[in-house]
Amino acid sequence: MPKFSDDFSDFMMQSCTIAPFVRNDGYKDVFGTAASYSCAIEYKVFNITKADGQIGPTTAQVYLDAGVTVGLRDKITFNGLSPKILKIAFDYDAEAPSDEFGVVVYT
Repeated sequence: MPKFSDDFSDFMMQSCTIAPFVRNDGYKDVFGTAASYSCAIEYKVFNITKADGQIGPTTAQVYLDAGVTVGLRDKITFNGLSPKILKIAFDYDAEAPSDEFGVVVYT
């Protein structure tokens, strides 16, 4: 299965960590052990349709390889910041549209 880093390895020089959401203890969210991933981060402001159906601005897009598991309530950290995940999208291979090519996290 092809992935972002196969074609864009020169751009996948940044890293982020993703900690999976475990539960809310009544006061705050609790996360599991974070894993580090190579990624490309683009800082571009534009409107998206968020996971809740509302239109709102995204300020950063994190491009990850296919197979990285990330959920809307997970905690993503890059450049010392942990912005809220607004939307998760999948990019598919143009030559084999059924193959997932990468994951895009909008924050």
